[in-house]
Amino acid sequence: MERSLAGMHGLSLDDDLFWQCHYDFHRTMLGSAGSVWLNRMLDVLWHAAERYVRLVYNDSTLSDHDAHQHHLLLLEAARARSAARMSRAVAQHLRDNERVILARISSIVSPGTARRKPVPPLPRRIRPTS
Repeated sequence: MERSLAGMHGLSLDDDLFWQCHYDFHRTMLGSAGSVWLNRMLDVLWHAAERYVRLVYNDSTLSDHDAHQHHLLLLEAARARSAARMSRAVAQHLRDNERVILARISSIVSPGTARRKPVPPLPRRIRPTS
């Protein structure tokens, strides 16, 4: 996970290598969480959603630095090997993604909006422990 997260850092969100590292990060995190069947299902769902995730994030104001910081909480929870901490980290990760996605959708469908509204940056509450 560390290598994948490091690979994401400094890359533009429209770079395919960023998204490969992003996939590798999450796949490594999820790989030990379930059965072979569950992992296959997660792969199918991931690839089905990826085109839409990229559509939203490639056209957002979220920076690579924000994306990197956004994933540190997950990495730290994995290192701590705490189910409760990981549960909170995943819930926060999903909430943050939902906020960015909804803001992007709103900027597309808002009547009378001539230009795209910027997506607000992610909260700066994530602090690396190392």
